[in-house]
Amino acid sequence: MENQNPMPGSGGQVPPPPTSGSVDIRTQQSDIQSIKQSGGSSPQPTQFNLGQSVPSSPSPSAPSSMDFSGMPPAPPSLPADNFGLPPSVPSGNEPVFNPAPGAIPPAPEGGADFKKISLIIGVVVAVAALIWVGYVYLYPLFFSASPLVELPPPAQTVTETPPSPPPIVHSSFINFGASASSLSIPVAGSFRSDLSIALSAVPALTSDSITEVKVQNALGEQGSWSFFLNLLLPEITAAETADIFADDFTAFVYTDSNLKSWPGFVAKLKPSASLVDAGLKVRALESSIFLSNLFLSDPGAPAVEGFKDGQVGTSIPTRYLTYSSGAAIDYLWYGDYFVLVTSYPGVQKVLPLIQTSTSNL
Repeated sequence: MENQNPMPGSGGQVPPPPTSGSVDIRTQQSDIQSIKQSGGSSPQPTQFNLGQSVPSSPSPSAPSSMDFSGMPPAPPSLPADNFGLPPSVPSGNEPVFNPAPGAIPPAPEGGADFKKISLIIGVVVAVAALIWVGYVYLYPLFFSASPLVELPPPAQTVTETPPSPPPIVHSSFINFGASASSLSIPVAGSFRSDLSIALSAVPALTSDSITEVKVQNALGEQGSWSFFLNLLLPEITAAETADIFADDFTAFVYTDSNLKSWPGFVAKLKPSASLVDAGLKVRALESSIFLSNLFLSDPGAPAVEGFKDGQVGTSIPTRYLTYSSGAAIDYLWYGDYFVLVTSYPGVQKVLPLIQTSTSNL
């Protein structure tokens, strides 16, 4: 384009547009029209009066041949809504895309669930943190630990050991005589073997004689009858024996004409015990399977009939049991004394020597 009114250089201001005169304008359409009219000569520019209205812009199919050299390029067109203006309504029958509200795809449900779970986890963590802070920092401020009260040590349990019973003061129930010899054996252990050893140490035994045997405990004291009888015949308990008999007793050995020894025992009924009750309890020895413990050697097989009634002298009842070897067991009550002997001649020998004011012989 040829500018007929060049821009003045003074002042640096843009001059107002011209209001009169004419300018030559060449466009592609005007050049084609000029060539047709001139028969092929050079195209002539078209004069345009500035006082007239500006002609409308050429259509896109006829681009202008105006020379735009030297002018700055036109800025790119921007959509109208960049400036907050409503979009232009297209002309003609061109289709317009207007998305429906339901066309927008919904957000996936998984995202909502994840947000809920994240929210719950965050709340739980926050509550746990508050509880921890309160317990560690706030709780000691309001609830100080109570001072420890030192409890007294528990009282020691004092186990009172019952005092040992006083030693038994032995007094023989048989009058052996001042010159009679005696033996001592322990109350524990095997009565048969201990007595046999003690008898073997005696230099000489007189036939048809009685020798006292002192049954002693580990301290050398007289042993109790309840404990000793229970060792010989376990069926008779020590408690039952202690209820009816005194602790002291006398053991002896009868030596027959063949110089064979037969043990025997004498116990005394307690003043508080009943002779009838004592007789029933003592009768339990007849069913004992340990009666052979009373002998120094094996007496053989007992009689099938068991114990039988007998008597010593003319009026003293007795119970006896015979064995296949000829040995026998006799037991009886002589006043307040209980007599148990493994030889009938021994019973006859010992009864007159029992120290009692009553004699039934």
